[in-house]
Amino acid sequence: MDKNYVKGQKLFITTEEATYDGTFHSMDDERNRLTVKDVVKHSSEDSFDGLFHFYRSEILNVQIMDPVASAWLTPGTEIVGNKNTSIMRGVQAPSAVRVPFARRGNNDMPRDMYKYYQNLMQNLKVIDEVGNNFDEAVAEIMSHSIVGVSAEGTLLGRRGKLSWINVCCPELTGVKEESIQSLNCPSHVKLYLFDVALMGAAAFSKGLRSFLEEEDSPRKVIHDCRLFSDCLYHQFDIKLQNVLDTQVADSLVNFPRMRPAEERGLEKLVFARSLNSCLGYTLGLPRDLTYQANINDGFLQKSLEIWYQRPLTALMAKAMTFQSIYLIHLWNKLLKAESLSAFRLGVEIYLSCVRDVDDDTAFLMANYYNLVPDEFIPILMNYHHQQRQTRSSYGKKQSARVVKE
Repeated sequence: MDKNYVKGQKLFITTEEATYDGTFHSMDDERNRLTVKDVVKHSSEDSFDGLFHFYRSEILNVQIMDPVASAWLTPGTEIVGNKNTSIMRGVQAPSAVRVPFARRGNNDMPRDMYKYYQNLMQNLKVIDEVGNNFDEAVAEIMSHSIVGVSAEGTLLGRRGKLSWINVCCPELTGVKEESIQSLNCPSHVKLYLFDVALMGAAAFSKGLRSFLEEEDSPRKVIHDCRLFSDCLYHQFDIKLQNVLDTQVADSLVNFPRMRPAEERGLEKLVFARSLNSCLGYTLGLPRDLTYQANINDGFLQKSLEIWYQRPLTALMAKAMTFQSIYLIHLWNKLLKAESLSAFRLGVEIYLSCVRDVDDDTAFLMANYYNLVPDEFIPILMNYHHQQRQTRSSYGKKQSARVVKE
């Protein structure tokens, strides 16, 4: 609690009882109570809806997991800080209301697939210079119809710094999940980490530009493309195309969490599910097969500048790879969204909603990355309303048939 926090920042909080992560909401005037939302308790993975209070007497440490837009701070940005650098003890901590919600779906991953993903790291190739290996990697990627893509760097967006682009090239299109057990090794998947920070603009002019913006390029499965699209457009003049966004698909396939809006003049706030949340809820993925922000793994005791440290460590490579290797599998679970007009509209909104606004608006939107874009909310609500009506109509027909029989 001795740091400055910005609304929307992801915090990792250590107490005497357990460790938690959540999104910063506010701090009281006396700096004794820290309020966060979307809280997850480790390692039980219990999740809590609404606001969650932590009191100074129970907090051992607070770390900023995701600086969000802290590098963009300008006069007028809402910051809550604490000038007292010592953690106060002996302050009575009233009990906080903790309301659990559904943790995950009934989609536990088959054991064979678990083993399969554990071994994928052996297929990883790091591309850090333009040359034969680079050309071969781009050619391999362009030969696929669909790939998984993620990016790492500092804040991303138009004022952030892009360091890595991660691409997973699977040969699993059309392959049933059960058949993975017949694969003795993960030879059917290739993983590429492109060191964009080291290669610079040459990485795009020599092949990545075509992959990212050509209309006939492979379909790119990305989870929340908003800031990546903004970064590519404003820093490299690349307009990201042919995207299948799993956050958009998830919001259509699974009814999103929401609550009445307390700010920004909105009727309601609709929450977007993070990648790790989707992997747990939709795929039943265990914690040791995802990259979790954890104070023990050496990452989050520093800022996101770690993505510029070289040489690349095995742990960093694993963390980045775990952001892309599951995307095709996740997309296959959400595939029915592709045929929906609401999905296509949602992807277009995600690609453009941050990219096409001015700097000040983009800064504000980056702080609300955990929410569905305002423009998509009416489309999303209308789709789910229609779904409810369809189910209700079907139920009435079934009841009438039973009565008639």
